[in-house]
This record gives sequence, structure tokens and C-alpha cells, in this order.
Amino acid sequence: MKRRPFAFLSLRGDSAWLLAIFLLALALRVTWLHFVDPSPTDGRVDDAAVYHRTAVAISNGEGFQWEDGFSGPPGGPFEMAPTAYWSVGYPAMLAGVYLLTDTNVLGAKLFNAVLGAATCLLVYVVGRQVFDRRAGLVGAGILALFPSQVFLPTLLMTETPWTFLTMLLLALTLVLTLRGNRVDAETGKSRLRVFGYAGRASWLPVALLGLAFGAASLVRGEMLAFPLALVAVWAIAYRSGRRAAGYGVVAVAAMLLALLPWTLRNWKALGYPVLVSTGSADNLVAGHWPGADGLGSFVPGIEANNAHKELPAPEREVAVYKEEVRRALSFMVHNPSKELELIPKKLRHFYQRDSRPLDLIRLHPYALSEQNKDLFSNVANVYYYCAAGLALLGLPLWLSLRNPKKLLIVAFVIYYSFLFGFVFIGEERLHAAVIPMLSLLAAVPLAWASERAPRLLSRGT
Repeated sequence: MKRRPFAFLSLRGDSAWLLAIFLLALALRVTWLHFVDPSPTDGRVDDAAVYHRTAVAISNGEGFQWEDGFSGPPGGPFEMAPTAYWSVGYPAMLAGVYLLTDTNVLGAKLFNAVLGAATCLLVYVVGRQVFDRRAGLVGAGILALFPSQVFLPTLLMTETPWTFLTMLLLALTLVLTLRGNRVDAETGKSRLRVFGYAGRASWLPVALLGLAFGAASLVRGEMLAFPLALVAVWAIAYRSGRRAAGYGVVAVAAMLLALLPWTLRNWKALGYPVLVSTGSADNLVAGHWPGADGLGSFVPGIEANNAHKELPAPEREVAVYKEEVRRALSFMVHNPSKELELIPKKLRHFYQRDSRPLDLIRLHPYALSEQNKDLFSNVANVYYYCAAGLALLGLPLWLSLRNPKKLLIVAFVIYYSFLFGFVFIGEERLHAAVIPMLSLLAAVPLAWASERAPRLLSRGT
């Protein structure tokens, strides 16, 4: 029987449920941003203001640039200079929205809301591929109601689009490289299946996946090293370490190819081939310096900037980037015991709460009262703890080192925990990308119970 090339897109009667979940998720997010509306133009300089202003500059044809804080008197005015401190992907997205909406901030927030609702659909795709349609639907529903995910779209920050892209990358990994992971009984070899067609293992789907990882990394670079983790998954799937290593090389090469235009731009504008952004070094050194406590700190970054303040803007940005990386690596090498002490602190800060978006909204006091912030914080954290409890309860159902699809989930959780439990700082808001996976894992025991409950009840009667 010939397989249809896009059979994996078949919803098998779930379309009505998915439409309802999508509309519910969208309605909740739009309602929230209607009543809670912090503005990136109110004079406060936070990440939202930066993304808004750089997006406006891109939409006006001025390129990706920012103020040189050392080019004028305290408080400005400052000269504009090309930069790579922030990732360009999200400002570029917003620039596209602004071109269509005449620089309407509400349009950008609605764009965030749509991405947040669409992430629920991706949870369904991943859930159906790894478990079954029931788990996918329940996981999508849990995410639609997840308080922190409802709160985030009103902030013009990267958490919402990056969460969408993270789930998209995991879905693509499953669809492109793990749909044909059955081993041939005669040859002992596995085959890839691309868009429903079974054929000999091909480099093409892996290369396409690598390009997707590269493009997504222009929004945030957190998944840059994940193709290396995929090598272990592919080794289990194809029972060949050599083939898995080859796929890893192809994926990384394709990812670097996708990043090449931006890297060349940085080489030309800054005089150094910055891969994604220089700002990542701020988070790196904040997690590895004598005063590190697991959370972020501006102190080591300010010290590095002051050490090079006489240099012109682009040259200074690169010098600070190199200095921060050097300091962080030196601290890691010379303070191994301190590094071990920091790991549980970072993990605790990273996972302990889920109300950080409300703290960021409160930076604009007019947008949310302190009383309401406390109320919604309690709601967010209770929901988060319940989801985490369900995920732990279902651990025997999803924890597997032999099933390559379940191993992908395990690898993702370990990878993110390592990234923010060791490499960078344990900033709570950065775990937003893990919430869709948490929703899915919380759905697994619920789906399992709902499937078996009717049988148990029928036996009882």
C-alpha cells in the first residue's frame, strides 16, 4: 500500500478539538493583553523596548543598530552604531509585522498571541508522534490554559516566539528523522521516512533539520548545540553510532550554513565573525565569576565594558564579548568546587517558580497592580506545580532510553537543564521554552488514566 507523502498531517477526527483548543488559547492571550498592556514606548529601557526600537529601525531600512552608551553625556543623546548584542531574529519578525501594521504595537502583541496559540498545536503534533493522539490533545489543552504562557504575549520579548520555535524544531526532528526508525529485520539497518515515504537513509531530511535549527537560532541561540545531543537519539534509532555521527555532522554543517549570512554581516559591521549574538557572553560570565550566586548580575559585564570604554562602539562590543568569554572559561577551570556548588542553585532558580512574566510586567506599574500581580502569581505557580507533579507521576510512562522518540524528550529536558544549570544563569523566565514539554508530560498520565478508566469501570459493573 502506497503511503501518502503528507499522511502525518492527517488529524484523524481531531480537527474540531484542535480548533477549539487553538481558539481558547488565542482568546485567553488576547483577553490578557487587552487588559494588561505594558508599552515598550513608555520610556523604560528593557528588552521589550530594545526589540521594539530595533524592529522599527529595520522596518525603516536603517539596519540592526543600537545606541552607543559611551558616545555622549550621561542620559544621552548617543550615537547609533551597528550591533550584534541581541539576536536579530525577533526584531526582524517584528519589523515584518510593523511593515504590515504601520508600526502598531498591538499588532506585534497579537502576533505573539497567535504564536502562543499555535504552540498548542505543535504540542499535539509532538504528543501524537511520541505517545498517542489522546496525550497530544490533553497536552495541547494544558498548554492553552497555562497561566505563564497566557501572560507572556503582552511582552515584546523572545520567550513566546522562541517557545513556538523550540516545539517546531522538536516536531520537525520527529517528522523528518524519527518517523522511519523501525529496523529492517533482514539487514538490521534502519530507514528514514520523509513526508510518509520509506526509503534508504538519506542526508536530505537531516540537512533540512539543520537549516531549521540555524534559522531558529537567529531568534535565540539556545538550541545551537542540540544537534549534538541528537546524535545519541539517532544512534538508538538507527543502531549505528557511525551513521548517527554522520547525521550530526550534516546537521551542524547545515545549521552553520543558515547562520552564515548573519555571521558575515557581523564580520563586516563589527570586524569579528559573531555567530549569533555577543550578549550571550553577558549571561555566560554572570554564571561564572567570583560573585556568582546562580542568578544574573550586571557587575561582571559592567567591569568588562569599563575596561574597554575607550574603544569605538563596534570594536568595544567585540572586545567585551571576548573578555567575558575569557573570564568565564578561566573561572570554570580554576574554580571547579565553586562550579559544582552553583549547579543546584542555578537549577533551583531556573525551575522553582513560574510567575516571572508578572515581575517583568510590573516593571511598568500602570499595567498591573501589586495586588493583582500577587493573585496571578499564586495561580501561575499552583498550576505549574500541579503540572510538574503530574509529569513526575507519569515518569514510568515517558522515561525511556531505548525508545528513540521518548529519548528525544529526555534529551531535551537534560539539555535545557544543563544549559541553565551549568553553562548560563538560572533565570526563571528562560524556562518558558520547557513549558510546552511539561504540559505534554503532564498529559501522559492523564491520557493513560482516561483510556483505562472505562475498562476498570466496566469490569466493576
